[in-house]
Amino acid sequence: MTTRQPQHFLFPGRFFEARVGALPAVPAYQYHQFDPQDFGEICSALERRRIRTLTFSDLMNGADAPSRSVLLTADDGWSSVWSIAFPLLRRHGFRMTLFLPPDTLEESEERRPGLDDGCPEAELIARDHGDRPLLTWGEVRAMQASGLIDLQSHSSHHGLIFVSEGVVGEVDAQGRPFPVDGHVPLVMQIAGNAVPVLRPNPGTPLRELGAALQGRRYIEPTNGNPGRWETEAERRARHREDLAHSKASLEAHVPGASVRVLSPPWGDMHPELPAIAGEVGFELLVLGYPFTRGDGAPLPAYPRLFGDAIWTWMDGPFQGGLRWWRNRRRSLARRRAGAIP
Repeated sequence: MTTRQPQHFLFPGRFFEARVGALPAVPAYQYHQFDPQDFGEICSALERRRIRTLTFSDLMNGADAPSRSVLLTADDGWSSVWSIAFPLLRRHGFRMTLFLPPDTLEESEERRPGLDDGCPEAELIARDHGDRPLLTWGEVRAMQASGLIDLQSHSSHHGLIFVSEGVVGEVDAQGRPFPVDGHVPLVMQIAGNAVPVLRPNPGTPLRELGAALQGRRYIEPTNGNPGRWETEAERRARHREDLAHSKASLEAHVPGASVRVLSPPWGDMHPELPAIAGEVGFELLVLGYPFTRGDGAPLPAYPRLFGDAIWTWMDGPFQGGLRWWRNRRRSLARRRAGAIP
């Protein structure tokens, strides 16, 4: 891990060359929820500059990586990937790697209207915060079949775990406080098993929360059983099951998917996770900033930068830096309004 440093964004070429090992050092940028104006401007600028978009599968398969190449990536599987980003990618002939947690996707074949269907932009943006904010399997399959989307893993469910014994609150009648409006599951003890639950029942005691793929979980008291900490063996087994299931589920749901890349959610992971990922068939870790290295890990690790900083790579630290600062302010305003840029 590293601290956030402005020079990483102002001089992305140096950043990636210093941190990418066996693969070509192609700049990689990370997105979540898409805004049609922001991403549309990025796509238009990439096309004007004749920049080629690659996927992580391209790199791993030995594809040519010209100096003016970039990796666009999206995490989580918000609906705007289908309704906003995908139409823009298709319009410009660009490609993107999509990191998905399969257990959170909607079990539906529906393909909802998007940007190219005349839907108002405000409606598409609001969909990410509505009752159906995540992708359907039908939308995922359509994007994969287009050849523009490279589908990879973001764990099974992007979940959280309890990481303290002491109770710090409880779930209220509206299912809160809970992260991301109840769209991120909490791993809870049900019938003796660890089960991801999206909306715990009102009155459920809450403890401090941490990333499910990071450390040991505190197993809450249930049915007269006292609470206790997960053993290291239980933690390893849980991590292994999570990663193996994510790969198997994505490949089973989506014809043609070859899932070899893992992006650990929350930008955090246990030091043993790379070894476990390799054991179940992953070949590359892709990290979220400010995590940038996998020193000593058995799998190579590839860093990414925030998506609004792509302007400094396209236009240099001065002109691009001004554009990045302007877009960064817009991203922060979106974040204050509840979005995840």
